[in-house]
Amino acid sequence: MNKKLLTILLVFCFLSIISSCAIKKGMQALEIYNYFEAKAFFEKSKKHKVVPASYGLSIIYQRNDNPFYNIDSAYNNIMLAYNNYSSLKPKQKEKYKTLGIDSIAIIKQRQLITENLYQRALEVNSVIAFQDFINRNSWSEHINDAIFYRDSLFFYEMDSKGTSNNYKLFLQTYPNSVYYKKAKRLYDKTYYIEQTKNNNLIDFIEFAKNNPQSPFLSNAQDKIFEIETKTKTEASYYNFIKNYPNNPNINKAWKLLYETYLQNHYSKNAIANFLKTYPEYPFTLGAKNELKLEQLNFLPYKLQNKWGAISTDKQYHIKPIYDYLEPFNEGLSVFILKEKVGYIAKTSEVKIAPIFDDGFPFHNGFAVVEVNEKYGLINRVGEYIIEPEFDDLGTMNEGLIYFEYQGQYGYFDDKGLIRLKPEFSDASDFYKGKAIVAKNNFYGVIDPYGTTYLPFMFDNIKPVNDSVYAVNFDGWGLITLSKDTILPFVFESIKKINNHLLLVDSNNVFNYWNLHTNSFISKQWFDTYPEYKEFARFNNGYAKVKLKKGYNFVDTLGKLKFNTFYEDLGSYETYIAVQKKEKWGYITQNQTVFIQPEYDKTFSFSKGGGIVILEPLKGIIGADKSKLLDVFYEDFIFVNDKILITKSRGRYGLMTTQKDTILPLIYQSIEPFSDSLVKVSNNDWVLYYNFINNTWLKKEE
Repeated sequence: MNKKLLTILLVFCFLSIISSCAIKKGMQALEIYNYFEAKAFFEKSKKHKVVPASYGLSIIYQRNDNPFYNIDSAYNNIMLAYNNYSSLKPKQKEKYKTLGIDSIAIIKQRQLITENLYQRALEVNSVIAFQDFINRNSWSEHINDAIFYRDSLFFYEMDSKGTSNNYKLFLQTYPNSVYYKKAKRLYDKTYYIEQTKNNNLIDFIEFAKNNPQSPFLSNAQDKIFEIETKTKTEASYYNFIKNYPNNPNINKAWKLLYETYLQNHYSKNAIANFLKTYPEYPFTLGAKNELKLEQLNFLPYKLQNKWGAISTDKQYHIKPIYDYLEPFNEGLSVFILKEKVGYIAKTSEVKIAPIFDDGFPFHNGFAVVEVNEKYGLINRVGEYIIEPEFDDLGTMNEGLIYFEYQGQYGYFDDKGLIRLKPEFSDASDFYKGKAIVAKNNFYGVIDPYGTTYLPFMFDNIKPVNDSVYAVNFDGWGLITLSKDTILPFVFESIKKINNHLLLVDSNNVFNYWNLHTNSFISKQWFDTYPEYKEFARFNNGYAKVKLKKGYNFVDTLGKLKFNTFYEDLGSYETYIAVQKKEKWGYITQNQTVFIQPEYDKTFSFSKGGGIVILEPLKGIIGADKSKLLDVFYEDFIFVNDKILITKSRGRYGLMTTQKDTILPLIYQSIEPFSDSLVKVSNNDWVLYYNFINNTWLKKEE
């Protein structure tokens, strides 16, 4: 053997022996907490005995009861021991084990140091601290917690800045984070807001074009639809359809176009014209079905306490599933379901969901609805033209509707814009360009722009025609819009009874004012009598009047009909009810006695007969003086000359004037409905009976 090599081996063996002794002495010193001496021994032998020396040094640096405490140095040393242990020879491992140093001891020491490092990271509580721990301690049981805390700190740091770039940085830095989905949502939302912050149509279009995968794509598309159709006109919807064929709101636009087209002129012709104007309408079948159904008369009916609708072709088009259903108006019916009101079409399609507390039929394309005891106005698609914030709403007439807010009245137009601000104490619907309103409880007349035609000085005003008004100014009189007084303000009341005659009364007498001649029809005034405002209306050219001599009839020229006067009279008919010596009978128009007075009360003939009363029951006398119906019934209602509704013992039936029973007296209610139908109610159902062909209007089972 080479002398030089032999020398090296001898030196190495010597140093190994010395190092082994140093490690042993170091461990002994460590046991008695002599950290200075232990540290010196470990450092002296670290070069040749890296595992035990590093292990010993890691203990010294890990303990905080000596001046050498340094957790990072402890970590570095234990990792040297851990990483080099596997390369030791078996004899070395056995030897070190006698000193208490083996793989288990090293791992335990590493775990202890890792715990210290984790506690330090918690105390520092920063992204860097947790990231450092994560990078150096992948084996730790705290690794997932450290990742969570790191991600939390970084996420909330980025979230506090709140820009899309901050969220994007987080997503790129920690793509596997538990916060990834939340950060992604916030990124998408923030990016959408940033890109469209100006609420500009172009911005929304660009966003939709450049971000087809964004969860906010539909928001952008909705905004495009909203902006492009802001005016809610027929043209705006059609232009949207043409310009944005791939927008998901395209079907909605078509339906809104359809309803908008029908908004102010709903009819069969309007539906047909729409289909001609827009042949590409994608819901043609539905429109054609609606057109077909619009030609049928729909009637609400009730079965088992639920309401539906049947048509005159005896088809149950709307099943009885609603709590109530009103007659159709402008193609829609008000229905009630679970105490909420909505609107349904004849096709059974619920056009407007039941979300209102109350609702009224559509009129001129709009309907008044009630929500939380406040009123609003909707269009045919259920959009609020006027939010439900008002104490009262009128009817949309001539493009204007009055509203009440905090006790004052104003007017909206049909776009939901205030035309006249709330400054009136009362208001009415516009009619032929004028409306009666009040300021400080004094009434006047205005036009749609608020121009005053009659000053606010009257206690009350009622329209007579386009240019003449009955006004109360400490008494009723007539005045024109030109402020010309026709009748002085001295009368107790003025009531319109036909197109050119007004009933005027004063001091228990009345007369008729002729608007054509601007004069009273008679020089003499007539005495008032019970119900004179009803019976003083002209019937068959004559009105019932009373003078000191008794009752008579007067024509529209003021000429009395009879030369004699009567105790009392009915209305002017072929056979006239007349009273004599407190009994009632009938006379002809020529004053001949038709039936002697023998009844407690009679009513002038109507529709083929006259009702007579022998208290408390009623009967009917025919034109041939025969008793069409004996005095046996509680009440009668003539449907026509041959059919009448009868009531006896609280029940209703249907009979002919020839005493033939059509429907027996068993029903809770029967009401005239049309020229061929009566409405019949009984217990939990409401149906219709056709008295022309004697059939029930119901589906043939």
